[in-house]
Amino acid sequence: MIQGPTSIQLLDAAVEQERELLGRAEPVVALASLLARWLLVRSDDPHIDVVGLFAQAHAYVQKPDRLLTDTGRAAANQTEPKQIEINLP
Repeated sequence: MIQGPTSIQLLDAAVEQERELLGRAEPVVALASLLARWLLVRSDDPHIDVVGLFAQAHAYVQKPDRLLTDTGRAAANQTEPKQIEINLP
């Protein structure tokens, strides 16, 4: 059976494409650009929705056991938090 790309793989590809469009910007800048455009297109009130989005993201970062696994499901039996490398400017 052929499996499609995971949500993380799709997001990585979208961020990489945005980096190319922005002249090889840092990944965080490319992600912010994607997120801003997505909110403008999909949201009735992007200014308020972005606040809720960041609040939810902050909650996930505060509870690393709730981070998603490679399969896109919450890790129910994960004994150690998944390590994520973040490079900030």
